[in-house]
Amino acid sequence: MDKIYTIEKKILPMISLRGMWIFPNNVTHFDIGRKESLKALSAAQQKDDILFLTTQKNALEENPTKDEVYHTGITAKIKQVLDFPNGVKRVLVEGLERAKILNFTEEERFFEVEAEEYIYHEEELEETDKLKAVTKLIIDDASEYIGYDNKLSPEIMLAILDIKDPSQLSDVIIPYLELSEEETFYLLNEFDIYQRLIDLHQIFRSEIGLLKLGKEIDEEISTEISDAQKEYYIREQISLLKKELGEEGDDDSYIEKIQELGLPEKSEEHVLKEARRLEQVNPSSPETTVILNYLDHILDIPWNEYSEAEIDIEYAREILEKEHHGLKDVKERILEFLAVQKLTDSLKGPILCFVGPPGVGKTSIARSIANATKREFVSMRLGGVRDEAEIRGHRKTYIGAMPG
Repeated sequence: MDKIYTIEKKILPMISLRGMWIFPNNVTHFDIGRKESLKALSAAQQKDDILFLTTQKNALEENPTKDEVYHTGITAKIKQVLDFPNGVKRVLVEGLERAKILNFTEEERFFEVEAEEYIYHEEELEETDKLKAVTKLIIDDASEYIGYDNKLSPEIMLAILDIKDPSQLSDVIIPYLELSEEETFYLLNEFDIYQRLIDLHQIFRSEIGLLKLGKEIDEEISTEISDAQKEYYIREQISLLKKELGEEGDDDSYIEKIQELGLPEKSEEHVLKEARRLEQVNPSSPETTVILNYLDHILDIPWNEYSEAEIDIEYAREILEKEHHGLKDVKERILEFLAVQKLTDSLKGPILCFVGPPGVGKTSIARSIANATKREFVSMRLGGVRDEAEIRGHRKTYIGAMPG
């Protein structure tokens, strides 16, 4: 280890990352918006564009202290800085070397640290048979892992195979793994390359084992779905055989009842479509209950059953005068409305709206209009209704949907 690293002490501005780890030999970006981090970035830009990057132990902590950040991190070169309108800056960095904090030289404006930078010399690394063997294992692990993980592109392997240096190989692969914070810090803090690769191999085997198990579970579920499709196909065959034998089920009775309702053409076409869809849905499916409730509600509505209005202006005047004292303008407006309706013989036209404080006679006037036209009077109380669905009804696709 002494041969492959040269240790240099440096004074560097520090930025602590939230829930993010950056390794040497990686180019990545992150956003910063905290005042202290922005000041540290500015200080680095004014000097040599080199930062000390570490990760804070609690990602939710807004202002971590020096004891709340990991003291092992990396040195990084600032490659690009983009400014956003909200004051946030996106920083593109290249990870350089592992480094450790010796002490903090500035804590007021931003964190500045004295750090030991471990400068790696690839040419000094002795490639033993053990190192070659574990390197090959890591490449095989990566290939197998990418084969199981659908989120990773197979093209990643092309980049991995181009890497000849074992230390760089480990640092490039680690960010692709979904590791815990402890595992990530352990690998960053491991300076012995052979041991780092051994530890990485163990993690790989554990992760691949979990991915294998996940794939087996997924295949089991897929088999169950296939069984359900098979059951649906068999039920379809049974349904066709029943039709051939002239045996009609409940679905046929729904179709007959709907045809007997005498619905408008478009409405009947829509409801019949739902009844026929019931034949195709698996009886154990939740959608079956939804369709049945919908059809039952349609059948419960008294279609084409209504009373005819008998408009007699003199009779209406008598009823209004008998049941209400005063309200001359209101009664005249009602009689005008009824007269126009009688002349046009149509329900189309303006709607009467009665406005006033409680107790002035709005409801009783409406009841008198019903008596005057010999129609049934229905009162719907809407006080306290805040949801329009209580009037319009819910879409039948909702669980527990109710008609308006």
